Amino acid sequence: MRRTAVGIDLGTTDVFAANVGRKGVEIVQNSVSERRTPALVSFTPRRRLVGDAAAPQLKSNYRNSCRGLKHLIGRTFDSPDVEAERLWALCGLSKADTGDVGYDVSYRDKPICVSATVCLSMLVTSIVATCKAWTKMDVREVVFAIPSYFTEPMRQACLDAIRIAGVQCLRLLHESTALALAWRFETQGFEDSTPIIVAFCSAGHSGLCVAVARYEKGAISILGEAYDRSVSGQRMDKAIIDIFVESLKKQGAPNPLASAKSLLKLEEAATKVKKTISVVDEAKGVAECVVEDFDLSCDVKRDKFEEACSYMNAAAAECVTRALAAAELTVQDIRQIEVVGGCSRIPFVQRALKQAFEGRELTTSLNADEAVAKGCAWAAAMLSPSVRLAPLPLKESGTPAVALEWKDCEAIEAEGSEVQEGGRRRLLVFEAQAGPGAEAEVNVRCRGALELTAVSLVKDGEETILGTWKLDFPGKEMHEVELQCAIDLNGLFSVSKAAVCTGKEQAEAEAKAAAEVKAKEEEEAKAKAEAEAAVAKEKAEEEAKKAGEEGETKKEGEEEDVKKEVEEGETQKEGEEEEAEKVSKPDEAEEGSQ
Repeated sequence: MRRTAVGIDLGTTDVFAANVGRKGVEIVQNSVSERRTPALVSFTPRRRLVGDAAAPQLKSNYRNSCRGLKHLIGRTFDSPDVEAERLWALCGLSKADTGDVGYDVSYRDKPICVSATVCLSMLVTSIVATCKAWTKMDVREVVFAIPSYFTEPMRQACLDAIRIAGVQCLRLLHESTALALAWRFETQGFEDSTPIIVAFCSAGHSGLCVAVARYEKGAISILGEAYDRSVSGQRMDKAIIDIFVESLKKQGAPNPLASAKSLLKLEEAATKVKKTISVVDEAKGVAECVVEDFDLSCDVKRDKFEEACSYMNAAAAECVTRALAAAELTVQDIRQIEVVGGCSRIPFVQRALKQAFEGRELTTSLNADEAVAKGCAWAAAMLSPSVRLAPLPLKESGTPAVALEWKDCEAIEAEGSEVQEGGRRRLLVFEAQAGPGAEAEVNVRCRGALELTAVSLVKDGEETILGTWKLDFPGKEMHEVELQCAIDLNGLFSVSKAAVCTGKEQAEAEAKAAAEVKAKEEEEAKAKAEAEAAVAKEKAEEEAKKAGEEGETKKEGEEEDVKKEVEEGETQKEGEEEEAEKVSKPDEAEEGSQ
């Protein structure tokens, strides 16, 4: 069976998968012929249900249904994001055995806690099986899309889930980079002989991402990007649900948000209203028996909805400003502004983005929901040996800043380090927006024991410990340690090489001695070359002189031969004349006698 690689886009509510075939990129359809698959895992007393199989039983089996994997994957149980996600979780959340957050469900009549990583592996397994059935090829390699704000534990959790699913992850690709790839391959008559700068605005269910990409001579570079999770479809749903709750409370109903089943009904009604008021000015939210015997029947006007989401206008403008600042560009430098995502269809989001870009027109040439999956499919085709598509150089950005920390003492020194709270000292290795593929060299002087801790500096002061390295040097003299640090293509930090010098003065002396030896060798080589050139010149002059003398001798011989031939000719002529005279004299004597 032929092999292929696919691209997978994990969204908050749905999953898209795409494959590059002979006719270009295609979106994979599931068993019910849908192009999108619910990002849902459900457990029953006898089996587990994944994707489109779990969706029909969501309302009846909500207590054992796991969703919101994108928001919980790789997060610790005490994370603030987990606390915010409790409102939308249908089942209980607790701490799994691995220390990450997990879902409390009942499986085979036993209560268990399933981590978000394990749930994601189940979903990836189902998606890969769907891709095999659709493409009729063996799928063993994937490119997985993630937001650029994912921390290293979240990225590692995604890699673990894909490994558990039994497939190879070719690369974790940022969603903004996937959009840039999709735009590159789907733009008719694309030409990048001169630099092209495009801004991509992705307004989805989980947040707003603004990225600035440059296309130049076959290479794609993400110059800068910014992310804001306050501008999201989830927050818009919450604004509409609050309107519904207010209407129900006026009827005397108890708080519907206290029940997950009631929340599920309100969320379904809010999604329908949000889609409707994107086209018309007013929509009605309807749901039966939301809480106890109270039904929902509430009119929602677009003006009221936009007023409840008015704070998103300033947030969207700030997000655009931060992305342009990271790219060190202005609005006038942008050639085209492409908007994608489910929330890009909402009028006030379009107005906010248009105003942030100083009135520039927005374009929608890409499919708003499927563009990221298509970009991942193109990346998979370039990275997989099974497809063999010519690769394009990619440069990403958006990763958090990374620093090295150690206990502040006289035994450890590093130029550019700063004192932190708690008696710690910090040295910044990678700035924010460095991106996967970045490399840096760190020089540290120390004696005795050296213990360095790598820390990821996330926005709002959140920090994540990435790892600790320990070295122990005997003696009391200072040692200079050179560390080669890197961020791999998946966005994971590593120390790839460490070189220890016995002393700075010795290293400088060795470098000076090596330079002197090299200079001496160059001088000797130069002198030898000059001597050889002089000998060759002298030899050439002697050969030329000898050739000239031989030429003159040959010329003199030729002149003597010519002179001799002339003399012989003259002698022969004189003889002939004498013979002619002898013949003529007897004739004259005969005539006289007559």
